[in-house]
Amino acid sequence: MEVKKELERCKEVVERILSQNQRARNDDRFLVWKFWHDYDKVNIFIPYEEFCRLTPIESITRARRLVQNELGRYLPDDPAISVRRRIKEEIIRKWFKENQWYISEWKKLKFKIN
Repeated sequence: MEVKKELERCKEVVERILSQNQRARNDDRFLVWKFWHDYDKVNIFIPYEEFCRLTPIESITRARRLVQNELGRYLPDDPAISVRRRIKEEIIRKWFKENQWYISEWKKLKFKIN
């Protein structure tokens, strides 16, 4: 699937889940679990409580990016993967650049956690 289409599909699915499920609005792990369970139709059932014990996907992928991109270690063997990742990173950077207003407004929000 093309990166832009994948991001758009992901956004639409996330928005649908958030609109239908208050718990997903407050719990990223539940959101991911719900996404995989309801939309990706994951065949392996993991009870939500067990899923919460898993290391978050974002932590794992961020660590991979740190090792590969910043430290330059253990780079992909397949050149096509490197190219795809670079293209995807450029698309994401472009999106953030084009949506700075939303990002700056988000940063202005003050959240009070009890």
